Amino acid sequence: MSKNEWLPVWESRSYPPFLMTIVVDATVFGFKKIFLKSKINRGVCYWQNENGNYLYLDDEISQTVKALFIMAVKKPKEFFKIFETAYFKAVLFNKASKRYTNRSCRNLSDEELIKSIFIYYQLFFDFYSYATVASWFGYNQNNPLYLQAEKILKEKTEFCPDKKVDYFIALTNPPKALKTLLMERDILIFAGLTKRAKIKTVSGIKKNFKNDLENLYNKYKFLSYDFTDSLGWDLNYFAKLVIESQKSNITQEIKNIDNYQIKSASDFKATTKKLGLSQAQIKIFNLIRKLGYYKWLREYEFQEGLYNFQNISIELGRRTGLKSLESKYVIQTEWQKLLRNNKKAKETVKTRMKNCLYDCRFGKKSILLDGLKAKEAYKSIKLVDFSDKILDNKIKGMPAFAGKVIGKVRLVNKVGDAKNFKKGEILVSAATSPDLLFAMKKAGAIITDEGGITCHAAIVARELKIPCIIGTKIATKVLKDGNLVEVDANKGIIKKL
Repeated sequence: MSKNEWLPVWESRSYPPFLMTIVVDATVFGFKKIFLKSKINRGVCYWQNENGNYLYLDDEISQTVKALFIMAVKKPKEFFKIFETAYFKAVLFNKASKRYTNRSCRNLSDEELIKSIFIYYQLFFDFYSYATVASWFGYNQNNPLYLQAEKILKEKTEFCPDKKVDYFIALTNPPKALKTLLMERDILIFAGLTKRAKIKTVSGIKKNFKNDLENLYNKYKFLSYDFTDSLGWDLNYFAKLVIESQKSNITQEIKNIDNYQIKSASDFKATTKKLGLSQAQIKIFNLIRKLGYYKWLREYEFQEGLYNFQNISIELGRRTGLKSLESKYVIQTEWQKLLRNNKKAKETVKTRMKNCLYDCRFGKKSILLDGLKAKEAYKSIKLVDFSDKILDNKIKGMPAFAGKVIGKVRLVNKVGDAKNFKKGEILVSAATSPDLLFAMKKAGAIITDEGGITCHAAIVARELKIPCIIGTKIATKVLKDGNLVEVDANKGIIKKL
């Protein structure tokens, strides 16, 4: 491993500087105050044509994750205090965001808006200084915690390897139901109402259950916020989910969700007993279970808060002649100057959306480069080589839910890609998010470039019981729409046919 190689944590994401510059600042500066053993001294974000790569030096990440693993095993209370604090900070972030509605922002003066953007920055920074820990574990499948779990399971399933993934799932499922599962419960209840009323069309639901549909939408719409500029769900989307759920055994499905916590604990206990795990080994899997739970508990609070807080930048952009997305390519320290110069604002954003680079270094002033300077700076970055991930026309990844299926590939990285997704297709994505849920429900299997055991694709695949392979690093680069593939999620291998 070279000290000069860069590891992409996320690639080809649409996340703008409004979001990512603070993520990097909090990870490089804020995290060091919380975890003194952090070796992360530099982070980079590079955008090209509105898609961004988020990178850190591989050696610095590796050392930091190892130190976190030691803390997790030796001082679990201190370790989970970080996760609990991240959740608490996310709740504060979300709570503060609720005052910044579209209407309230329009009533603020320029000075009040600029002050608000700094409030947003500070609350975000405080939250993410703790929350970044979940990224290192959730998106890093090679961290010692996962490797230790893999080693334990390999030894314990030597004579029954076909059971390995099933045991793995039982040992790593979150201990409690998450918000997406609770949304599923509300949809099932709604499906029961519409089914009894014999209404099976979107127009019928919108006409006869208008208030119920709007309440469901308003309660969960933020889950489809793409962290960039828009919501992926509308009233029609929820109506379609309700109609789809009418086909389920509604009573049984609701009962299953209500019993999730009891079943999760029961499956965990039964599996540890069957495999004869020691207390030290049980501790490893308990850490993973809690990690997944806290990661998503705080994520949904943050997602709703970010959706609300965007109203500040949108209003600043409106006053500067910028569109909603364009306003998110301006960082907080620039607004005072750009508010007085609309022409400069538009020129800056136009260049930046094509190419820009944010370089954050501990002990040095961060720099934001635009245009050709950004492009040239990124050329000097050497990325980690993942060519070993493909061998003999096969791609390797980590199984997240077992199963074996053959199907045609469909690349889905944003809501628009999922518009005509067909049942049984293989959903291939850089990383899934809640706004892709409707397509995920139809998928024959799910494959991602990114992610670890606690990533979104892994959690949802288990809820939906769909074969899933995560962390391939290269699936979206190697596979194309229409490719016929065999997905063996028992072994973590995808084969092009």
